[in-house]
Amino acid sequence: MKYETAKNLNNTRFKRLIGVAKPVFDEMVKVLKAEYQVKHDRGGRKPKLAIEDLLLAILQYLKEYRTYEQIAADYGVHDSNLI
Repeated sequence: MKYETAKNLNNTRFKRLIGVAKPVFDEMVKVLKAEYQVKHDRGGRKPKLAIEDLLLAILQYLKEYRTYEQIAADYGVHDSNLI
């Protein structure tokens, strides 16, 4: 499930499907965006997926025990783009 779909879910359904509440997810995204900015201040390639989608993919990996290859196929990218 991509973030565009997940963000429209109500809080209860979001937590049941994703594994964390929306406010916690939003805080995780803030931290990841700040760290990404620090890491890429001097350049580097742009990610194929948005930070929100990357976080969703990682949470799916941890919650559902799916492989990166399966998750990457859902997002239409190579599995190396998830790491």
